[in-house]
Amino acid sequence: MNEQVKPQKTTSSPPNQPPPPLPPPLAEEPKRTVKPLGIDAFGWKEHRNPGHWACVEFGTPLEDVLEPAFWANVASKMSCNHTIEVHWPDGNQYAELYVRACGRNWADVWLMRHCQADKAAYAPSKRNQLVVAWAGPVDKFRVTRTGDNAVIMAGFQSEADAHRWRDEYLRKLNS
Repeated sequence: MNEQVKPQKTTSSPPNQPPPPLPPPLAEEPKRTVKPLGIDAFGWKEHRNPGHWACVEFGTPLEDVLEPAFWANVASKMSCNHTIEVHWPDGNQYAELYVRACGRNWADVWLMRHCQADKAAYAPSKRNQLVVAWAGPVDKFRVTRTGDNAVIMAGFQSEADAHRWRDEYLRKLNS
């Protein structure tokens, strides 16, 4: 059982032969030159694009905020390309808007970002008939009466300050 192994033939090109030619190139695309950004088109955003903030009332739906008529009282302070940060008093929602066009009593805004929490960031803590709750960057912490939702006092920097004031207020009412 003597088997001989036959050498296999190789299909390589003979030595000293040039490789096969490459296919012809496709139509050459012209080289694109990039124009650099002009020095006057760059700067601090506060100088050219002032941002605004708005704290909307409790229960204001996002759809209302996107309506041009919603901005009727403050549209005269806006210009095209301005940005607006919208805060809800309970800390539950946040939105960023871009002003596309505006007039004396209207503003066409574009929603850039909207975030909504699963639950309110500041849950009111209840004691007796007065409630202490966060009411946004304008009213801060405030004391409200639960029966008619009347705001008794607002503007406290901390929840502890609002609780101290409320306790003193209740003490004076009961004496």
